[in-house]
This record gives sequence, C-alpha cells and structure tokens, in this order.
Amino acid sequence: MAIDLNTLALPEGWEAVPTYSPDGSVYVRFNRLYDIPGWWVTVQFDPMAPADGPLDLHVRLDTSEKSLNESNWMSGITTGDLRSIPLGDIRREWNALKPRILAWMGQTDTGDPVGRAESERDYAVVARAYVEYVREGHRSPIKRLAQDWSVSSSTVSARIQKARSLGLLAGEPGKRATELTSKAKKLLNDDPKEEA
Repeated sequence: MAIDLNTLALPEGWEAVPTYSPDGSVYVRFNRLYDIPGWWVTVQFDPMAPADGPLDLHVRLDTSEKSLNESNWMSGITTGDLRSIPLGDIRREWNALKPRILAWMGQTDTGDPVGRAESERDYAVVARAYVEYVREGHRSPIKRLAQDWSVSSSTVSARIQKARSLGLLAGEPGKRATELTSKAKKLLNDDPKEEA
C-alpha cells in the first residue's frame, strides 16, 4: 500500500505514524496525544491488530519551561498522573475513528460489533472485549462496553449471555468470566480478516 498520510484528516490530538518492518513493508500506527500537567502521554493503536484497544502507552516528561515551573515533576510519574489519563474516552474515540481509518486503508472493520451481533465470531469479539475490561478491573464492564459501542447495557448484557451460551466465555460459575474459551480463540484467530 502506498502511504499518503495527507489524504487522511485526523481529529485534533491524533497522528498517523508510518512504521517500517524488518522485511521492508510499511504499516501505519495511530497515536492519541494527550498532556497532563508535567507529562506528555502517547497512546498507540494499530488498526490491523486483533486488539480492540490501545497497544502502547508512553508517558514522558514535558520539558517546557512553563510545565517545569507549574508541575510537580520532581515526584516522577505518580499514580494520580496515570489515573488522570482518560483511557476510556480515548478508547471510545478510537472505536469511532477506526472504521474510517480502515476504509482509508482499503480494509474492512474487524472490530466491535456495534450493529447486530449475528455470527459466532461476532459473539467471540464481544466476549474478548468483555474479558479485557474484566481483567482491567472495571467495576461495570457491561456499562463500559455499552458506552464504547453506543448501545444499551441490556443489549450488551444479552450479547454476553449469548456468548456464554455459545461456550465462548470461561470462569468460575456465578462470577464474571475471566477467560476466553479455546472455541472463542479459534474463532478469532481463524478468521481471515484477523490475519491481515
């Protein structure tokens, strides 16, 4: 693919970064740039990765004179600094932006089933997103997914129940699922779109 980043108008705070593989091929990663007092934050996404969220998070010192004078950078990166990074908002921005980026790349979206979940693979995608939020420690993963996908919590809950009934989620009975089953992993890995 010939990469002409000038043809892709990204929202403010986003940048496209061409990355070169050892075999000489070129692919594009997308960064969301964000600043918190004293620090520059870069959250990185790869539209072709099977992950539905960020792949990298970099926090570096903002060495501008204003920032050095106004921040408490001598303490280093604190837990409060990390908590102030709006990862949920950034993830939602990415989910809204990803279909346009994939269209620009000539690909189809393999991400969140924001419309109708119909195939077993659609439910495997739902299961994967749910397990990721559970592992991240979110108290209300269903509410978070509903926000991400702009659907109701009852819709997400029904999709999670269907994913369980299809044998795509594993975990202790009566508790939140914490793992994908081998069936779910196979559905996600065997789909040709996932291998792109």
